[in-house]
Amino acid sequence: VAGPRVQLFLNFKGGTGKTSLSSSYAYRLAERGYRVLVVDLDSQGHATKCLGHEGGDASRTLFDVLVRKTPL
Repeated sequence: VAGPRVQLFLNFKGGTGKTSLSSSYAYRLAERGYRVLVVDLDSQGHATKCLGHEGGDASRTLFDVLVRKTPL
């Protein structure tokens, strides 16, 4: 059995389609039965919104983990 596959879409320039591409890719993989984890580091949370969630619903955020050192 193969281990988990990591796919990264990285480009620091805005407007290159990173969020659209990664959200669509994750959605299609999930549709095919794969377990998918999307980590949305965008402060505006666009990938989170694209996948049907509101970022404001979270009790903790990556800000808490990265800056406040809150355990996952």
